Amino acid sequence: MYASLADYELLQGLRGPMVIANGRAEGEDQITVAARRAVQELERGSIIPRTARVLLVTVHSPWGVPIDTLRDVARVVEPYLRHDGIVLFDQAMDGNQDDEVRVYVTALGFCRVVSGGEAG
Repeated sequence: MYASLADYELLQGLRGPMVIANGRAEGEDQITVAARRAVQELERGSIIPRTARVLLVTVHSPWGVPIDTLRDVARVVEPYLRHDGIVLFDQAMDGNQDDEVRVYVTALGFCRVVSGGEAG
């Protein structure tokens, strides 16, 4: 399920770890490429796929993000989302920013691999 920013109240009730990953890109499909780079950072954080309760995706760009691009980004981050989890999108537009786009993915309410291969 994908929710609007009005669902931020959900974040208030979450406890546990939080990981913020980011990716940057320029050129064609830069927002989706930046999202893939952010997901690679999540992988390095040992987050177990399909366990995040909330993924907050923030796009920093000099222009608005088309809805089709947001759908592409959702497909990129979805492998880390629980079956009943949500993706929240946020955008920060800066007209003075160069062509580089930054995407931050914040994972909340997830499980991660700890030493010995156990989930925690």
